[in-house]
Amino acid sequence: MTRYRFRNWARTHECRPAQYHQPTSEAELVTLVEEAAAANARIRLVGAGHSWSGLVPTDQWLVNLDRHGALLSVDREALTVTVQAGMRLKDLNQALWSEGLSLSAQGSVAEQSLGGLIATGTHGTGITFPNFSGMVVALRLVTASGEVLSLSEADGELFSAARLGLGCLGIVSTVTLRVEAAFYLEERSWTLTFDEAVEQVDTLVAEHEHLKLWWVPHVDVVQVYAQNRTTEPVTRRTLRERWESSAGPRCLFACMLFFGRWLPALVGPLNRLMASSHFRAYRRVARSHEVFNIPMPPRHDETEWGLPVERTGEAMRRLRELIAAGGHRVNFVVEVRFVAADDVLLSPAHGRDSCQLGAYIARGSSDAAYLADFQTLALSFGGRPHWGKVVLAGRGILEPVIAGLATFDTIRRRLDPDGRFTNGFIERVLEAQPGEVERT
Repeated sequence: MTRYRFRNWARTHECRPAQYHQPTSEAELVTLVEEAAAANARIRLVGAGHSWSGLVPTDQWLVNLDRHGALLSVDREALTVTVQAGMRLKDLNQALWSEGLSLSAQGSVAEQSLGGLIATGTHGTGITFPNFSGMVVALRLVTASGEVLSLSEADGELFSAARLGLGCLGIVSTVTLRVEAAFYLEERSWTLTFDEAVEQVDTLVAEHEHLKLWWVPHVDVVQVYAQNRTTEPVTRRTLRERWESSAGPRCLFACMLFFGRWLPALVGPLNRLMASSHFRAYRRVARSHEVFNIPMPPRHDETEWGLPVERTGEAMRRLRELIAAGGHRVNFVVEVRFVAADDVLLSPAHGRDSCQLGAYIARGSSDAAYLADFQTLALSFGGRPHWGKVVLAGRGILEPVIAGLATFDTIRRRLDPDGRFTNGFIERVLEAQPGEVERT
């Protein structure tokens, strides 16, 4: 019989686990963990497979929670909802809106599972809003012994670890999230020169609830996306907006990336063409999650690091210098987003407001060194990795910049002394020697 084959969305990782499981209840999760212990098998978890890092691959047991994905309860007084961890964000958005509720912030893609979102510290943008892990007010965790822990803020560091656990503390069964009354957003977008964007970024962050910047390297244009709550009427989608939400632009962009990969000299002209055709001024009003989410882009590689927010402009300038000095041909956008501080041990925003600086490049690009050079730059700012993106560094490099790493690992060894929930990636980032890196 053919074994199940996992391959992530970006096609950077794949595996054929010995067993593939889709439990439907917490009781089945407990039984599954007990059976794995009896078989001395390791367990890894997979949601939508949207992560670029090596969190999922295993040759042993792989668990998917798609059949454990229901909305369990809504507490309107406390403004919280409890969901099974396999629920996809796109389904939660619809369920919340039907209840007159919304998430305060979220990222550009809504395919992921809730368990995957909090396991990696995935986020949206807005300096007063935390990432998904920071939105968690309670959760239930099935540990390696089969015990079910109900955790909340009263559990201190244990809760802080479980809210972003990399799938190595156990299996998160249910998640209770903070929500709010449903709201609409007005999105305004316009262009600035690179230097104008650097000079204005601090003011823009302070003035807008949600802000992100897109810069296409080799082009002196930055697209600003500013989103704020509104009671203005929903705008009708223009023909251009309908076209941009279709598969057409994605296919054209993929063609441009193809030519740029094989003919690097064309990257600059193609980037200018992309910026001139996509970057523009516009205004729209829609439901909050409809504004937060965008169509899926072509396959690409990403690395992203959380930097001190007060150093955003300096980091942008240094990145432009790095690209020029290194002779890099970067055929995808640089994205700049912002996240509020939290107390989650492995969060990029632990203890500080964060600028989430992301470097992207087309899959198969000949300039793979760009992501490694970007990581070096981020580390020079005390950057911390987004765990769902490409992470080249090992434990020895990460420990000086992640203050909570040692505490997290102590908790991991207590909850999972036999390494039941470990794989190669976890061993590298939590145990590996200084200087060890992963190449994708």
